Amino acid sequence: MTELSGIDQLIAIEEIRQLKARYFRYVDTKRWDLLPSVFTSDCTFSFEGVTPGRVDTYSSVEEFMTGVKRILGNVISVHHGHTPEITLIGPRTASGIWAMTDLVQRPVNDPLPSFRGYGHYHESYQKMDSWLISSVYLSRLLKIEFPRAENEDTT
Repeated sequence: MTELSGIDQLIAIEEIRQLKARYFRYVDTKRWDLLPSVFTSDCTFSFEGVTPGRVDTYSSVEEFMTGVKRILGNVISVHHGHTPEITLIGPRTASGIWAMTDLVQRPVNDPLPSFRGYGHYHESYQKMDSWLISSVYLSRLLKIEFPRAENEDTT
């Protein structure tokens, strides 16, 4: 259990909520320069449903950044997190589960399909100078694929 007072627990939970909001915004606005700032240096990442039938894992922030730029760099994406369940484990550690939905619209020439997905982020957090994400696991409940955008100028 945590050693934080009631108000400090609420502050910590709000700081984690703000952290996750920055994560979503940095991914969708392609702020690759800022995205690493939301993670601990030893953060690990696992994502279901990026590649059909497997879990894609990254063992470092550098690996994740290479992967996310490759997968989302030329697409329109919208990620939303909802109804977070944040548990403070100690004064400097926490875990969280976020219901999520994402929309990925790929260009016509992209070999991967566009989709809308639903699932949960399962995360752990550490407080350094501020709260940071220390592990990410995205589980998917549903992934609905749809045709690529046809309205692009291909000239």
